[in-house]
Amino acid sequence: MKKLIASLTIIVLIILLGTVAVQAATATVELKTDKTTIKPGDSFIVTLSITSPDGINGATGLTINYDTDKLEKVSGTVETNFTNIGTGDTLDIICNSTDKVTSVDIYKIEFKAKTSIASETTATISTSNMTVDTDATSNSEVSVTEKAVTVTIKPEEDQNTNTTDNTTNSSINENTSN
Repeated sequence: MKKLIASLTIIVLIILLGTVAVQAATATVELKTDKTTIKPGDSFIVTLSITSPDGINGATGLTINYDTDKLEKVSGTVETNFTNIGTGDTLDIICNSTDKVTSVDIYKIEFKAKTSIASETTATISTSNMTVDTDATSNSEVSVTEKAVTVTIKPEEDQNTNTTDNTTNSSINENTSN
């Protein structure tokens, strides 16, 4: 009888535990740029995008790193449904919308290539590791590793070295009558 009760108890527990679904929080982070090749003095935008089907409550511990000898940061803008409460170079972005935001270009940074660049080079913009807070009801967090993009900076003379000559020769026929 004790074996029967123990067996039934185990069966009931297995059935009950089997019906409880545990769903892991997910988030995808992407860093993208609107231009991959620029000239010295040109500006370009880098966008940090986050997608999470559970909803995006924010991102913490986020730092944007870049080649300061090649680029200067012109501005940084947080999407209107979010607020940056971070200090210094660290961003702590929280959602201030009552709507469930599942995909957003959360942060846009404008950079400008330094005019002193004389030969072709690349510049890297990257994020630090960060935590994305998803699903307000369960306080789920997703750790996201560093993301990076690269732009190529080509001075004017470097951009013209591989072009072809598109000039055409034409002849002029003159009709003269006496």
